[in-house]
Amino acid sequence: MLMLGIIGLVYLVTRKVYLPVPHLEFYRFIPRHHNLSPGLKLGLTLPACTLPLVLIVGVLSALVRQPAVAALAGFVFSAMFTLPTLLGSAHGLGSVARNFLGKAASLSPYITTSLMWGAAFLVWQTGI
Repeated sequence: MLMLGIIGLVYLVTRKVYLPVPHLEFYRFIPRHHNLSPGLKLGLTLPACTLPLVLIVGVLSALVRQPAVAALAGFVFSAMFTLPTLLGSAHGLGSVARNFLGKAASLSPYITTSLMWGAAFLVWQTGI
């Protein structure tokens, strides 16, 4: 409960204050990674903005003690993170889509914070 509340607070704070958290570039572990295409490098990079969500998915997956559920959670997380980029790359983005993504990007931290605080409240009330 406390972790969800703190991460939600960090999401709100980072709307106004920049925190210098680096991206995790997993492609750097591959020999001769400088020869990889930019798309593959991007696919093997975990942006800093997703780190709290990855932490939550990882901790909750570990708590259920079921490797299949953890693998499914990781797959769903990565698919939902990648799907908008894949669709935009395949079909292009018109002005309506760009406007929608701009609004979604500005609102998503507040929605995410609300969901995290709601989950923290649910955990607090139910004693999970």
